[in-house]
Amino acid sequence: MSIPVYFQPKFVGQSIKRVEDPLLLTGKARHIDDLAFPDMLHVAFVRSPHPHARIRSIDTRAALQVPGVEYVLTGQELSQHAMPGSIAFEKVRYVGEPVVAVAAISRYVAEDAVEQIKVDYEVLPPVADARQAMEPTAARLYDNMDNNVTYKKTYTYGDPEGALGRSEVVVRGHFRSPRVSANPIETGGCISAFDPVMGEVTSWSNAQVPRMAHAALSAGLRLPFNRVRVIVQPHGGSFGSKLAIPKYMIVTAVLSKLCGGRPVKYIEDRIEHLMASGSHAWERLYDVEFGFMRDGRCTAMRIRAISDIGASGGVTQTLKALTCLTGAYKVRDVEFDVTGVFTNKGPDGAYRGYGPPTHTMVLERMMDKGAAALGLDPAEIRRRNFIQPDEFPYTLPSGVPYDSGNYPEVLRVALESSGYAELRREQERLRAAGRLAGISVVFGIEPGGYWGSTGPYREWGPGASAAPEAATIALDATGQFQVEIYHALSGQGHFSFATQLVADYFGVPLEAVRVATAEPKTWPPSSGPLGSRLAVTLTFAIIGAAERLRDKFTKVAAQLLEAPEEVLELRDGAIRVREAPQRSLSLVQIARTMLSSPNLLPPGMDANPAVTYVWTANRPVD
Repeated sequence: MSIPVYFQPKFVGQSIKRVEDPLLLTGKARHIDDLAFPDMLHVAFVRSPHPHARIRSIDTRAALQVPGVEYVLTGQELSQHAMPGSIAFEKVRYVGEPVVAVAAISRYVAEDAVEQIKVDYEVLPPVADARQAMEPTAARLYDNMDNNVTYKKTYTYGDPEGALGRSEVVVRGHFRSPRVSANPIETGGCISAFDPVMGEVTSWSNAQVPRMAHAALSAGLRLPFNRVRVIVQPHGGSFGSKLAIPKYMIVTAVLSKLCGGRPVKYIEDRIEHLMASGSHAWERLYDVEFGFMRDGRCTAMRIRAISDIGASGGVTQTLKALTCLTGAYKVRDVEFDVTGVFTNKGPDGAYRGYGPPTHTMVLERMMDKGAAALGLDPAEIRRRNFIQPDEFPYTLPSGVPYDSGNYPEVLRVALESSGYAELRREQERLRAAGRLAGISVVFGIEPGGYWGSTGPYREWGPGASAAPEAATIALDATGQFQVEIYHALSGQGHFSFATQLVADYFGVPLEAVRVATAEPKTWPPSSGPLGSRLAVTLTFAIIGAAERLRDKFTKVAAQLLEAPEEVLELRDGAIRVREAPQRSLSLVQIARTMLSSPNLLPPGMDANPAVTYVWTANRPVD
């Protein structure tokens, strides 16, 4: 893939009126809780008050007598209609875990019925500390496991043991990253409607990644993809928390089926979101050793991470550190030991970039420790260990490529613009006066794009984490470009930068481009906004689609202008002969020809002025 040499950005990088803002600022955007359907039911949950307990019995008889209650669903019954897991079955493992779902004519009635349900629990010893959970005597969360350790692996690159032994200075650190939780303005929600005639389900939600929600709903309901429709509404923030919505989509879909196809709605309240949204993250313990030579060069890194993933989840956020394993620093001998442990806390979930910030914290704290041990300025020790500009593309010991960078220059600009030298002098004056004054120098690498299809992530199988992104571009007979992307309006400006990119590529005004969320049923592969990736991946998806549409238009223009393709160029919304620009066809003329006169098209050319392109990270580009 290559951008033409005559591509001259006019809008990209410039301040424009965001195309999303009219909907958002006028309140016209329809968020999930704005939707209502005739005969709709509402859901409330009985949630566990215990971190760890067996469910002896559930008495729902009084709840079923509450006027307006339509259905009471337990985890045992849910498992007869869907994959188990959305509602606790036999055992609860964290405070707030759903135990019973009540569908009623209003949320108020459903909440009243919840208070009438009696659950008899056998309280079990909880484990709330990851190190204690690893002990042989610790209570087990899952009876089919020998212990609470769900993942254990040491990644060794080079000879970290030998390099530490040869180091002239070894510094050690012990760190804890506390549990955090996303707390967006809008909580999670969904509405599901089951069609009993067609055997299909439609679910509206504010799920962060529609394709993932579609796959989860299909698997959870044991329905093929083409019988599941997921429609995503604009949403007010996520930070990862709305990746957990599919479990509620499954529950509402089953309730809709059991209630004769009536739409069923669930919206988290704020307490439910904080307790059980599935966005708790980053609770880790670190034991770390770094080796240095006296000239400041870092020679080895040994990082042991224990990841407390709560009652469910995984260690992928911890493992994402493999994509920025040594940060900005040139170190080849590295050991990265990862342990994932179940505890009786809320489920671990995605949060803000999917994990690397705590790893960056460890790297940077250790660089500071090294600087202190060697008597070096924190900025200087970083300079001495940077990957240099002429060493890119650079492959980490873990096998992940860095494509480009100029870290010394970035640091230089940051230090100069902050007045670093004067800040250090002021620090000395304040400390001499008995006051505490600190200055932090931090250099973090934030993996963008996607990390999954190279390096250690391949251990999960081919394509397990490929995370593709798709875009569709079409030109209609009125000269309007319709761009479809495969995720919801989410506030970050994705629709605006897509508009800028397409307008610049084809040389048309911003007003000639309209970006919208595609109407889904079976979408092309698309991973949407997650892991700090979309600005990168959506850009490549749009450029890929634009290039293929340009190729299509060029072939048609070559036929109509009776000129070889190699002498044609795209400029200012037209395909023209490079050396004779008066011989040209506007893109709208080409589109109209394709739509109305297919007999004039080149042999084998379809008559559709539209292209869908799927881009996947870590593949060679054309």
